[in-house]
Amino acid sequence: MSKAIKHAVAYLLLAGFATMLAGACSSSPRASLGQDDELVGRAHKPLAKPVELRPGELWYQLVVGSEQMTVRMRLLQPAARTSFFLPGPWAGQNDFAEDISISGASGPMGALPLTIQRSLGRIDVETPGVAWVELHYTVKLHDKDAERLRYRSRLRDEVFFAYGPTFLILPSDGISRLLRDIPVEVRVPADWEVVTTWRSAHVGPSKQVPSTNVHGFIVDDVRSLRDAFVAAGRQIEAHHLAIGTERMTIAFEPGFTQRSALVEAIAAIVAAYSARYGSQGEVSAFIGATDRMGPDAMRGMGRRGGFVLELPLDVALDDQTLLLIAHEAFHMWNGHELVPEPVHERQTRWFKEGLTHYVALQTLRELGLIEEHTVRAGLAQAAQFYNRNPAIRGVSTAGIDQVRLPYDQGMLLALKLDVAIRAASGSRLSLKHWLMDLLLKARHAPGHYDQDALKRSLLGLVGPSGSSLGGIWDRHINRQVPINVAELFESIGLHWIEGSDSSLPRLLPFEAPNSMYGQLFKGPE
Repeated sequence: MSKAIKHAVAYLLLAGFATMLAGACSSSPRASLGQDDELVGRAHKPLAKPVELRPGELWYQLVVGSEQMTVRMRLLQPAARTSFFLPGPWAGQNDFAEDISISGASGPMGALPLTIQRSLGRIDVETPGVAWVELHYTVKLHDKDAERLRYRSRLRDEVFFAYGPTFLILPSDGISRLLRDIPVEVRVPADWEVVTTWRSAHVGPSKQVPSTNVHGFIVDDVRSLRDAFVAAGRQIEAHHLAIGTERMTIAFEPGFTQRSALVEAIAAIVAAYSARYGSQGEVSAFIGATDRMGPDAMRGMGRRGGFVLELPLDVALDDQTLLLIAHEAFHMWNGHELVPEPVHERQTRWFKEGLTHYVALQTLRELGLIEEHTVRAGLAQAAQFYNRNPAIRGVSTAGIDQVRLPYDQGMLLALKLDVAIRAASGSRLSLKHWLMDLLLKARHAPGHYDQDALKRSLLGLVGPSGSSLGGIWDRHINRQVPINVAELFESIGLHWIEGSDSSLPRLLPFEAPNSMYGQLFKGPE
């Protein structure tokens, strides 16, 4: 274990963490920039009060086979007619329902009539007077590593993997937003490991099939049910860690050469976030292998209570890998606890993506996992891409320019806001306090955010002394006036040197003690 990681873990052991106690399962009913995760973690509309929630009234059983996954879902107390919905668009794809075959529906007395409208992604089941309805379906498991199959459920080299939004058939939103404490069973061969973001409740042998284990989970609500991944396999190597009272599972597909180093880094990064922004309870990370080469070889995907990384088997624990880990790990808080209003997702993507990368840089530097020059290189690269992006000048663009803009713009906005918060509060507050305020409010009253909600939280935190923050918000966020990067960097004690076709951009520190840059990106003490 490196000295920096030992230092970070030792500090976090002293800090302590909160924990989530698992309930009992009832047996009854960067890398380069990847695809944006637009719909993930979507919250339901606020519940009207008073309202009667429905705990334990939806459950799933997943049985992983060699070519397909068989799913039984049961809903208790259905109406006279019950509608279910196939997986819809997610992560830039809209054809996940093609992998699903409906076998039928049944109730206590046998088969029930149903109508499938695939063009609408809808299944209607006639359920008059029945105590429960079950839907039976299968999900095709792919065995190829093609780009178009990246998000599809798969079974490759005896490792099963699936994202929740791609295989779950769900009741209507009116029912789903009331459902709580959802039991899920995953049935796999007894010598298989199962790793998921769902909360574990029980593991035991199947009474019907002795060679099979039943892994039981209790999922808080449909949002957590959907915002998940499931991995299982005989060759999966899982590391179960306890740092303080925080429980982590970090699992790998077979063949990774740097497992120990990756485990240490992931544990230190997640523990640092948990200590500052609140415990996630149980955290699960899955590291899958990719054969891709080039700048897109490494990618990730955040989940609620976990994340997924796609890395080459011989990946080195370098700055690029650490930044990808830190970015995807922080999405557990920013993106999956703090969730944008779907219709405002594009407007607020700078907050979800660019600010996340800024926090990742700060945290890695605080832990001593990256050097100071790496921070300057990361800021300089974001500024260079931002300055050269035609979108900041109102030019209509497509492709990589549109994808990059929220990352680069968000990095610079986070830096500018962090400086302004510190200045307005006499260095009592920082960007971290704004994030903590947002998270506390989200835990107290779950829901979506939009630009106005973010602004209200920011100005409310700083108070009357924060008029400059309102000006920054209006100028650079509401009116999209481009940021002058040279002035921004000069304000924190850095000299900006634009790159060219033959040279990289650079940031050179001024000869000044106690610069704002040094305060923003302080290394380990």
